[in-house]
Amino acid sequence: MVLVSPDHLVYFERRLLLYASIANITIVKHIKVVINSMKAPCENVVWYVLPAIRSELAKELAKVMSQKEISEILEITQAAVSQYVSNKRGSRIKLSDDVRAAIADLADDIARVGTGDLTLAICEICKKIREDEHCEICPK
Repeated sequence: MVLVSPDHLVYFERRLLLYASIANITIVKHIKVVINSMKAPCENVVWYVLPAIRSELAKELAKVMSQKEISEILEITQAAVSQYVSNKRGSRIKLSDDVRAAIADLADDIARVGTGDLTLAICEICKKIREDEHCEICPK
């Protein structure tokens, strides 16, 4: 078994896409599927699931507080909050209605009570997303 670093995967993906375009072959979709299947599930969570949760949470909180306050609560920059709210970041996966409801409940709790440790609440939401049978990024 050969272990390949993520940087090498990106290199291989670019080379394959280049060869596909030269040969006028439509294998791009298959290449992406193979390369994405080589990613660890936790890598998909970091790249797609957590940004989607932060995006939805930022949008909910933006209804009742400023972006600066949201950035302090989520421990991210105000620029990141702006990108989440404007769908420039964290919008690659669609969240189910029950996940959106859980995020809205979390936002309500934050607005009413303030923040505690958000880690557990975000972990529970993340589990819901990954257990969803329609999750397009998690291997089954």
